[in-house]
Amino acid sequence: MYDIGAFEGVMALFFACRPGQVIACEPNPRICHMHLNNLDNMQVMARGISGSTSTIEMVYEHLMPGVGSGEPAITEQITSSAFRYSSLRD
Repeated sequence: MYDIGAFEGVMALFFACRPGQVIACEPNPRICHMHLNNLDNMQVMARGISGSTSTIEMVYEHLMPGVGSGEPAITEQITSSAFRYSSLRD
C-alpha cells in the first residue's frame, strides 16, 4: 500500500497492522514521525511525489505544520500569514 502525502501516517499505520508492505511518503519532516513505530513492514520516505523530477523548497506555517506547499502562489500565502502571526506575537 502506498500512502502518498501521508501527513501524520494514520492510514499508513492502519494498513501496516495487516499483512503486506506499506510505503509512506511525506515531505514535511515536522509531521512525519511514523518511523518511530519501528514496524518491519513499513518504509517511510521523507519525499514528495510528483509527475516530474525536481527539487523544490517546501514552506509550511509554523503554527500548523500540516499546511505546507511548494507551489509558489500557496507559499506566498503561507509566508504572508506567518508574518501576520509573528507580528501579533510581538
